[in-house]
Amino acid sequence: MDYSNRPNHPVNKSFPLSIIVLILLIRALTLNYPDLIEPTESRYATIPLIMLQKSDWLIPRVWIDGQLEPYFSKPPLHFWLIAICYKLIYVDEWVARLPSFFAMIALLIIVYALGKRAGNSISGILSALICSTSLILFFLSGAVVTDVSLTAAITLALLGFVFFETSETERSRTYWGLLIFTGAAISFMIKGPLGSVLIAGTIFLYLLIQKDLGMLKKLPWLRGTLLYLVIIVPWLLMAQSAYPDFFHYYFIQENLGRFLNPSFGSRYGGAHNHSYGAIWYMLPVAFIPWVFLLLGREYRVRFSNLLKKERDSVLLFFTIAGVLPAVFFTFSRNILGTYCVLSIPGLALATGYLVSAVQADSADKALRRRYYVITAMAAVSALTLGMSLLHQQITFASIITLLVLLASFLLNTKHKSLLNYSTVFVSYLSLHSAILFSALIVLLSPYVNNRRSLEPLMKEIANNTPGPVLSVGVADHFEQSAFWLAGAGQHEISKKIKLHVFNPNKLSEIKVKNVVIKLKRFKSSDYLKAHYTVRKIIGKWAWLVRSNELSKNNSGLSKEKYTGPAKQAP
Repeated sequence: MDYSNRPNHPVNKSFPLSIIVLILLIRALTLNYPDLIEPTESRYATIPLIMLQKSDWLIPRVWIDGQLEPYFSKPPLHFWLIAICYKLIYVDEWVARLPSFFAMIALLIIVYALGKRAGNSISGILSALICSTSLILFFLSGAVVTDVSLTAAITLALLGFVFFETSETERSRTYWGLLIFTGAAISFMIKGPLGSVLIAGTIFLYLLIQKDLGMLKKLPWLRGTLLYLVIIVPWLLMAQSAYPDFFHYYFIQENLGRFLNPSFGSRYGGAHNHSYGAIWYMLPVAFIPWVFLLLGREYRVRFSNLLKKERDSVLLFFTIAGVLPAVFFTFSRNILGTYCVLSIPGLALATGYLVSAVQADSADKALRRRYYVITAMAAVSALTLGMSLLHQQITFASIITLLVLLASFLLNTKHKSLLNYSTVFVSYLSLHSAILFSALIVLLSPYVNNRRSLEPLMKEIANNTPGPVLSVGVADHFEQSAFWLAGAGQHEISKKIKLHVFNPNKLSEIKVKNVVIKLKRFKSSDYLKAHYTVRKIIGKWAWLVRSNELSKNNSGLSKEKYTGPAKQAP
């Protein structure tokens, strides 16, 4: 990479670093909101719980048709991390989300190191700030998903490449080259071959455009390939030995089928069918608020210069890293908005590098005006949301919101003379974005809980049935939260839970008194409507009680005959 275009100006590092710490603290305080969301979060939180219960860490498992079945959709590394957290702490939704949160911390460190190596210190700091408060990454860092861990592993490999390319000694090149293969192998153990494809594609495309493909010959291919295989092959062979159809299902159906088949549906769920290229309208939303910054003329001009012969190689590499994942998913209709997180580190690095460069080349006046306008807008929004939360008696979140907002202005008054305005601007836009996103998470949690989580209904049943043990029937993977709550025990529910798992295709076998089931499944079952009565409906789920048990129930809740659409809980 050519460092001749490096922006070079002094910066006080303690202030933006303290902002990053504040952002991480704010996110950590909101990890418990909302309840685990069905189906993804509850499924991914239950899999490591089953690993602990069965002492089987080889293959992830889920309940399907009343039996524990292997879950071949994902490799086990992220589930291992959750299981370790469960074992070291306890089973709780906050704990289940810790691996994603720790992955974000690791990602920010990697982004800072990458930005510093390819640009300078301020470029690295600004990139980390931008990355930490990009909308999709901020939300997913507090979710039980594999995407943040995968993103960190891919970015680690790209860090290895940048250090490899810029190292002067053969020995250091070998070490950094091996880091590329290590990151690729870790990404495979998190989500399969996708990470390796994106890593290889980013490096190859960059070297192709730079007409420097000879650099590939210098990679430690033999040792790197051996290291890659040593990390991934043992698990693959053990999985294939235990389940002879593993290779075919995992590589052909789960990976190629998911990418190529628009109507793909695995044994674990249906397709997420979108139009081709849908990733491109998801990506700008995922990069809020920083996408608006890139609309400035000074940034658009620098991006357009990438098409010229004399281009900025650093900006080119970061741009490829940010855009290639979206290009890859352009040709697949079976995608989720969460896939956009793979582009965030590259986009954050490109944006941080550009902000740093523009600051070095231009006067401060325009940047100052932009800073004050956005700061004022963010302050008004944060105060409004804080008062809304206070009105709903969510005092903890309100106090945190207002205190952090006050602290930000006090710090601004103290430190603004020590910093250039690009750092001030990005620092405060990051902080205010974190406040706004956190306030929204807490504010919307009751709504999300009642519509996307089974936990409120399970708590309702536990609080309104006699005895120290709640005995309830559930239908396998349609109600994964029930299995997780049973394992979490009294950390989440006021009493122990005893589950009776039944096959959703054999509803006539249900004999237990209390049943939790999707309302649409109850609606389509003549057997359930004949033998059970709806006692409570929250979101998509219904609490059913056997009709001959109603007269014995003294919980104080009146029965509700099903007469139509779901009645939402207040």
